[in-house]
Amino acid sequence: MLTTRVRATSGRALVAGIDVSQDPVAAKRALAVVPQRSNLDRSLTAKRNLLFHAAYFGVPEAERNARAARLLDEFGLADRADDKVDRFSGGQAQRLMIARALMHDPRVLFLDEPTTGLDPQARLFVWDRIRGQRERNVTVLLTTHDMDEATELADRVGIMDHGKLLALDTPDALTSLVPGESTLEIGIEPDGAGPGGTDGLLRAAGRAPAWRRRRPGRARRARRARRARRSGGAGGPRRQAPAPVLRGRRRQPGLAGGPDARRTGRHPGGPPARPAEPGRRVHPSHRKGAARMSTTTATPRLAPAGARQRAEVARAFFAILGRDLFVTGRELPTFLAQVILQPLFMVFVFGKVLTDLGFARAGFAELLLPGIIALTVAVTGLQGTALPLVIDFSFTKEIEDRLLAPLPVSFVALEKILFGTLRALIAGAIVFPIGRLVLGTLPSRVRSASCSRWS
Repeated sequence: MLTTRVRATSGRALVAGIDVSQDPVAAKRALAVVPQRSNLDRSLTAKRNLLFHAAYFGVPEAERNARAARLLDEFGLADRADDKVDRFSGGQAQRLMIARALMHDPRVLFLDEPTTGLDPQARLFVWDRIRGQRERNVTVLLTTHDMDEATELADRVGIMDHGKLLALDTPDALTSLVPGESTLEIGIEPDGAGPGGTDGLLRAAGRAPAWRRRRPGRARRARRARRARRSGGAGGPRRQAPAPVLRGRRRQPGLAGGPDARRTGRHPGGPPARPAEPGRRVHPSHRKGAARMSTTTATPRLAPAGARQRAEVARAFFAILGRDLFVTGRELPTFLAQVILQPLFMVFVFGKVLTDLGFARAGFAELLLPGIIALTVAVTGLQGTALPLVIDFSFTKEIEDRLLAPLPVSFVALEKILFGTLRALIAGAIVFPIGRLVLGTLPSRVRSASCSRWS
């Protein structure tokens, strides 16, 4: 919903102070999205992926060329700029998607599991680039199941389960909420310096009173016993421990943002709760009687629907159309072969096979050429519109980058219809002279055959 891809059924969500439901086009200008699965345009090279993305957002040509060169060099892809992206490894594709997202200088960057499936070297490289965006004052919203990644990269961590915000605080504050256990950090020098060397340090740590080795089963039983003591037995008042929050499914009173935390200002068994930051109030949906959760970051601001916004939408529309025309130009031999072979096949079927089978009635010859042209136009239009959309939405997901361009989604559909119409008209213009040339005297022969059979 925050990226405008899913329409909200209720409530309000703001990105960079813009209501994503009321003005999704303005919200798209302020954000960028890097999905978990690669949705790079496989019809384009790495550099062209960046250039067309910037063109959707109205970045001037000279500036987008400079940005593309700088980002490709920064992400270690300068030597692969002219390669097709379907030859990239997973790490290279992930780096290119992040570079593409930064081409229009977004204020908010959404990253969905950015290091999933990457090797350790590529993972550290992506981490460094995310830290670089933080230093440039870009707000980064990262989804991850890797707690180390969240600790390394995030200033605040929100734990969600089934659409509910269970906790929201700094990584250190959330770690301190886990009761009954302690964390022992040991720094070991590689050269074994110090009395007794590395082995001596490990033996000393093993003899420390706080060092307890327990099997997972015993640890779980110990935690259950502590919870039973805190609840006061079966008949006493029940108070849940906050530890299960970090595992996921149960909501405890007193955790970050909870009603008890607001009343007492303190987490049970944990540090004092931080006061809510101005302009960053979290209204929890788990509170009794609450209808929804909304996160407020600033006062809503709606971009005026004036001439400037219409000009930006028009630029994005024609940039997407230019992309489709560019790809067609690159695949022109395939397109011409397809356009030429289709009418030849139709001439064979309708001019010879059906005539020999006796289906050519009177007037069939006059309709042969117009019918072939009409079928060619219809088939080419479907191949340029319906089939690519099915492939994009079902398999490649390449259209997602165009759906996030700063224009209404209906305009993306309109562009596809216009592009398919242009392809169909071009195919009809090519088929007409070829059909006249190939048919030759065939219409007169078909006319004679049809007259003799039906006389």
